[in-house]
Amino acid sequence: MTQSKNAEQAARDDAHLRSLGIKPELQRTLGFLSNFAVAFSYISVSTGTYTLFAVGLGVGGPAFFWAWPIVIVGQLFVALNFAELASHFPVAGSIYQWSKRLSHRTLGWFTGWIYFWAGVLTTTAVAITVPLVLSSIMGIDLASPDPTGLTTMSIFLTLVVLVSTTLINAFGVRLLSLINNIGVGAEILAMLVFALVLLIFFRNQPFDVLFQTAGTEASTGGAFSPVFLVAMFMALFVVYGFDTAGTFGEETLDAGRQAPRGVLSAILLSGVIGAIFLLGIILSFKDMGAAIAESQAFGLPIGTTILENMGDFGRVYLLAILALAFDPAPPAILCIEEIDRGIHPRLLRHAQPVTEFGTPELKALLEDMFDTMKAASLLQKVCHQDAAVINPYDVLRMATVGGAKALGLSRETGTLEAGKWADL
Repeated sequence: MTQSKNAEQAARDDAHLRSLGIKPELQRTLGFLSNFAVAFSYISVSTGTYTLFAVGLGVGGPAFFWAWPIVIVGQLFVALNFAELASHFPVAGSIYQWSKRLSHRTLGWFTGWIYFWAGVLTTTAVAITVPLVLSSIMGIDLASPDPTGLTTMSIFLTLVVLVSTTLINAFGVRLLSLINNIGVGAEILAMLVFALVLLIFFRNQPFDVLFQTAGTEASTGGAFSPVFLVAMFMALFVVYGFDTAGTFGEETLDAGRQAPRGVLSAILLSGVIGAIFLLGIILSFKDMGAAIAESQAFGLPIGTTILENMGDFGRVYLLAILALAFDPAPPAILCIEEIDRGIHPRLLRHAQPVTEFGTPELKALLEDMFDTMKAASLLQKVCHQDAAVINPYDVLRMATVGGAKALGLSRETGTLEAGKWADL
């Protein structure tokens, strides 16, 4: 009965995609929880707070804590807009597709490239924090040679993370969602339990420390507002990426409802868990002045206070969080799609044909147009047993002017002239 209902819902979702001019090509295997988990893991409160906590504390002192709820409320307004767009356009590409459909393809093209490079930079930035965390926990010398002798341990560990997560993404959305769901569930539980343990058993600071600036306003002549605004970047650099729930719309059942719920649930739960975790960490510092000094020296005060308060158990916890939180996030991979969609980042899984796991193979990402033109010419000559049946000029015209006309895009491309797209 459930399978029948899912099949009916998938048919309705695919019909909606066709109404948007998109051919359904991805398998709908994700439910609400999996959709939410992907967005939550992209936000990644644990990794973000661990690596960026020093920015907030070092710049604004313990009072920077209040920047977190302010940013959450502000980003919630953004998420409400994204949720509305995801309900109307639950398609892979999310921000690219939304900007293109609400404005113009030109804006979509620029948005797509910006989105692509943002994905490249943020995925790499998250991966490069792994060796930093391992260094603070296990004392690894990141400048030392790696096992291959080709580079340093820092670069080697970063590459291991990037390669492993990319392979998991390419292998299949079902494997990705399974790993992601387990990691997110354990991460949520671990962060909440750990924060409560710190608050109950290892609280070394009074609650009124949350209203103290620890003299950080001295850098601006006594004005705390500019310092607080800079400290807010700690939260801003963590709370983003919730549009990922919309990106997986084509792989989610009942995407028009579940993708918006995934967007909003991810940011709301991230806000609650992040606030409790930050509260537990700030109040656990034995020496607030030393923690601020470590932050200003680009240290990792969260790791320090956990090890000081909890010893080896804290070390095990940090390693567990590292393994759970750095689960595979969906990378933005550049591929070339049909001419209507232009060139923009899209999930690697879009390419055809699909494997037994519902994941497309890599070989179909790009087709050489000149080889296609050559094959078309030779096939016609063989079919008609006539070497002169079609000449190179006709082949070129078919691939440019004729192709644009067949797609209904004669006014936009097909020929090289002012006001039209360059036809590559």
